Amino acid sequence: MTHRKQMLTSIALLGLAGCLVLTGCSGDDAEPVAQTKTKVKVPPPPPPPKVASIDDLKRQLNIDDRVMLSEDVAPAGLEDRKAVLTFFDAFAKGDANKLRPMVTVADQMALASLVDSKQWDAATGDAIYAIEVRTGSSPQGDCALAVIESDQGYEPQLWYYSNENGRYTFEAASTPPGILDKLSGADWIKSWHAIIAEELALADQPDDVFSVPQVSLEEESTTTSTRSSGPGMAPGRNMPTGPGREAPGKGTNPVAPGGR
Repeated sequence: MTHRKQMLTSIALLGLAGCLVLTGCSGDDAEPVAQTKTKVKVPPPPPPPKVASIDDLKRQLNIDDRVMLSEDVAPAGLEDRKAVLTFFDAFAKGDANKLRPMVTVADQMALASLVDSKQWDAATGDAIYAIEVRTGSSPQGDCALAVIESDQGYEPQLWYYSNENGRYTFEAASTPPGILDKLSGADWIKSWHAIIAEELALADQPDDVFSVPQVSLEEESTTTSTRSSGPGMAPGRNMPTGPGREAPGKGTNPVAPGGR
């Protein structure tokens, strides 16, 4: 009986050994359990730094309070904001030395002429009541439109500006006579360029397209007095108001160094 038990035990052990060698009964052939990979959450990129407000920049740069630039018409970039504020601050303070390196060579020559003739001192600094600035883009690039108010009335100036390796350069745009009275709509920069384009198109028309109206001397004498009382080319014209906008209280009228 004992011998039989030993044989059965030996057979069982042999069977177990064969199972281990031939079939891997240890469970190695079991279907592997898929390991769940822990997903690492990638944090979203940080939001772009908030651009300093115009009010903060005016305090930091010691910009004259007469230079007015609203957030809704200010440049988006920080450096552009600084450059525009600094540029018109030179007009408000009558600082020709500050303005000179910021304008083109041609405008530097015009500025020198204004300084030598004392026109610069007479038209800037304390002569200025306010400088209302708005910025935007045009086919020629970024630009800033300023309406400068003085006791002489309102004077518009349009300047194109560019940034090359951190150095800003402003170039005066041509200013058609009486353009301030023609500006309309919410976007005055767009309106300005539309007026320029229209005048250039008219200039390209042949002379025979235009006809000279026949006006009697009596009619001319009655209409002349009416026109002279309205806004025109002379300093002191009224500020036109666009939709939802009122004319500023007091402003300036200096001659732009490169105004053409």
